[in-house]
Amino acid sequence: MPAAAAPAGAAYRLDERGSHALPATSAIYSGGPVLDSVKLVIVLWGKGVAPITAARIGPFASAIVNSTYLDALAPYENAAKLAVGRGAYFGKIRINPNDKSKAIDDAEIQSELAVQIAAGALPPADAETLYMVYIPSGTIVSIGDARSCSAFGAYHAAAALPNSTSHLVYAVIPDCGGSFNDITNVSSYELLAALTDPFPTAAAQPKFPQGWTSSTADDIGALCAGKQANLTAAGKTFVVQQIFNPLHSVCETGNYTTP
Repeated sequence: MPAAAAPAGAAYRLDERGSHALPATSAIYSGGPVLDSVKLVIVLWGKGVAPITAARIGPFASAIVNSTYLDALAPYENAAKLAVGRGAYFGKIRINPNDKSKAIDDAEIQSELAVQIAAGALPPADAETLYMVYIPSGTIVSIGDARSCSAFGAYHAAAALPNSTSHLVYAVIPDCGGSFNDITNVSSYELLAALTDPFPTAAAQPKFPQGWTSSTADDIGALCAGKQANLTAAGKTFVVQQIFNPLHSVCETGNYTTP
């Protein structure tokens, strides 16, 4: 799909499930892009990522991008009628970030990803690449005054890369002390969000066309918030977020499989 114009600074949407007084009831398309054939890159932020996450997130990522879970996103088309479909797993990479402190902000994450891409430590960015970044336990991520694991559980974002015509689409998954099932559930939520609306922005003042959002201007994951399904792959079962079907206005329960 053609690359869309990216904002000068990062645009992001937080996973703030349950923050709205009224529930979302429908999915809305605003003419923006989707990632119709994602290239998923798993990024471990330094040495402190939980061992179970470091060991199991790769098999989960490899499974989910080639599964009936992504097949269920077929109703989510872009303006050219290209639908979200299956993608490819581009590996798990542990980076050595410059900032190893227990408090980092989104600007530092964005800058670090750009440095790692420029150095060749991460695959290059293009119109289909999504970097999912896993943060160590005890490390707090901030966006302005908002702090991870209190104001938000995770988020996805997009930004222009310096000295490049490409853009950076990424999701950040902090470790809030839950189980690995919580990690995969949140990861699937952010994957849904990034695939259907890679350039999130405030609905009231969009700087460029949004893709698919809920009727309350959240990610489409908000339409099935708190509802779980299973993804089975090679004898392993992973917990994932249910997917909202915009054609029938229902949350699809799965269960999902991969070859």
